Amino acid sequence: MATIEEITKLILESEKRQKEFITTEIGKLCDQSSIVTNLQVKFDKLWSASKKNNVIVYGYPETPGETNENKEAIVQDLEKRIGVTLMFDDIYRLGKPGRPSRPLMIKLMRTWDKRNLMTNRHKLKGTEIFVNDDLDKEERLTSSTLLKKLKELRSAKPSIKGRIRQGKLYLVDGESTTVYAVNDNHEVFEVNDNKMQQ
Repeated sequence: MATIEEITKLILESEKRQKEFITTEIGKLCDQSSIVTNLQVKFDKLWSASKKNNVIVYGYPETPGETNENKEAIVQDLEKRIGVTLMFDDIYRLGKPGRPSRPLMIKLMRTWDKRNLMTNRHKLKGTEIFVNDDLDKEERLTSSTLLKKLKELRSAKPSIKGRIRQGKLYLVDGESTTVYAVNDNHEVFEVNDNKMQQ
C-alpha cells in the first residue's frame, strides 16, 4: 500500500504534467489565433482592393427584361451627363429583382476612370442620379453617422461645407478645416483640436 508521501508525490507530478500540457495547448491556441488574425487582415486588404474601382449608381429605373445592352446604354448616358469616358469590366443590378430602381454596380477597369467619375459626379446635381463608392457594411454605417453629423452642423450654420472621404468628415468653415471620425462605438469625435489649413 502506498504511503501518504507517495500519493502526494504522484498527485504533484500529475498536476505538473497537466500544467505543462495546458501551457503547451494555450501556446498553440495563441499561435492559431495570431494566424487567424493575420489571415483576416490579408482578406480585408484583398476585399478592399477588389472593390477599389467599383461604383454604385442610383436613380436609373430598371426595365422589364433588362439586358446587358440596356445596362451599357445606361453607362453611355452617364458618360454623356458627366463628360467622361469609362472603361468597365462588369455591370449588374444589386438587390432582389422586382424593385423599380435597383442600383447598378459598375466595376471600372482603371483607377483613373473612377477618380475622373467621382470628380465630375457633381454634374449630376439636380438629377435623380447619384454615384457613390462601393462601401462595405461597416463603411456605410460610418459614412451614415458622419452624414448625420454634417447635417446637424449645417442646420446650425448653413455656410459650412463638408465632405466625407475615407471614413472621415472634412468640415470647411471659412479658412479652416476640422476633421471628424467615428470610433468603434459609432460616436463622432473631432480628430484634431487645432484647425488646419485646407
